[in-house]
Amino acid sequence: EHSGKMIADLNHIMAGGVSAQALFRGGNELPLGPKTDIRFGDVLRLTGPDAALSSVAKQLGGHIILPTMKSEVLYLALAMLIGYLVGIITITISGIPFAFGTSAGVIMAGVFVSYFRSCNPEFGGPVHEGARSFLQDFGLNTFVAVLSANVGSKVIAALGGDTIFWLAGIGTVAALLPPLIAFLVGIKVFGLNSVISDGAATGARNSTPGLNAIMEESNSSIAAVPYPVAYALTTVLALIGGYFSMILQ
Repeated sequence: EHSGKMIADLNHIMAGGVSAQALFRGGNELPLGPKTDIRFGDVLRLTGPDAALSSVAKQLGGHIILPTMKSEVLYLALAMLIGYLVGIITITISGIPFAFGTSAGVIMAGVFVSYFRSCNPEFGGPVHEGARSFLQDFGLNTFVAVLSANVGSKVIAALGGDTIFWLAGIGTVAALLPPLIAFLVGIKVFGLNSVISDGAATGARNSTPGLNAIMEESNSSIAAVPYPVAYALTTVLALIGGYFSMILQ
């Protein structure tokens, strides 16, 4: 009924202290102004008294989602389970085993769930913002801690003489140059949006913290769209490269 109208046309509906703060379409935040048009499936973030918000949501034909202290963990557990099962699937082609790995599978499941939720905030049930932030930070810190515990002793044992300087130099170049080249190729050659190109480059580096930083700085989750594709491709290529390295040795 209201699809195609502008925000200014809804002033008579958004009364009682209700004001529009943001508009999301397909998970992406759009510039909000009096002439911004709304379409079916858009997510409108409003502030105001609960009673007035309920009235506005009813008149707009939408569903109101209020901040809550509850968190639905069933969808989270199912997404992790599906990602884990996808990650352990191994397909052998010409004697070469291909698999995403459990970590990549769970990450991709999380990316897809996040994208669907950005399009429909009701997807996945209620989630308390504090709980979501805690899980995100705790998971990232745990990942870094476990990784450091597994490889830290080996790195220290390998550092001797001038090895540390070579390692630091090669590591810096290997960490910065490939994603920079990929980013520039994306925007210069393929004409991609800088955020999308950055998301793809981050996925190629398998850097979830980098993806989080991009989404935080851009105030958009669009970088998560190319992330799993690049993540999966580079994971497969790394497996193939490792396989041929073992053959050559």
